[in-house]
Amino acid sequence: MNSDRRSFDRELGTRLREARLTLGATQGELAQALGVSSVTVARYELGERSLPIAQLPRISRLLRCPITSLLPGGGDVPVALPSAPTTEPMPAPVTTIARLLVEHPEIVPQLLDMLEQLLERQSTDNPRLAS
Repeated sequence: MNSDRRSFDRELGTRLREARLTLGATQGELAQALGVSSVTVARYELGERSLPIAQLPRISRLLRCPITSLLPGGGDVPVALPSAPTTEPMPAPVTTIARLLVEHPEIVPQLLDMLEQLLERQSTDNPRLAS
């Protein structure tokens, strides 16, 4: 591999890593979405392995950034597009509820009924909260 290609791969890998971190994704999550191993993603990011250029549109969509921001010389470092979710961690209760709903989907109907009852009770107790 010539030095120009190595340099290109290193910068592309650096930009890939920056875009992934901006979105708050792990190497494992990106690897799973691409159908490759975490080691492969790590090697892309280090510039030790050439990223197939044909994967750029898919990576761009996954990381919610323009393709040009991933390319060396493509301008500013990758920034998640406005539609990207925030990278701030979710509050612990929200994370716990989400985990429980995934682990126990059978509780969803009961939980929804309970929430509706709670909202009805709140709107009766405090009319300002009624929609």
